[in-house]
Amino acid sequence: MRGIYFRVGARLMVRPNGLEGMSGVVRWVSSDLAGVEFDRPLYGPVLDHIAATHASPLPGSPARR
Repeated sequence: MRGIYFRVGARLMVRPNGLEGMSGVVRWVSSDLAGVEFDRPLYGPVLDHIAATHASPLPGSPARR
């Protein structure tokens, strides 16, 4: 998400469309990316859905087809 800034240690709630909220803690921030440690492990298919729906290519990575 552009325009939203997180601090390491901040608590947050992620609510993807169609899924229940998932709470966690920001563990690292780099530019406009942040790593979150969720309070409960993510179910594999939920993680796959989030990655497929919200993925953005990293600079220098090949374009998806």
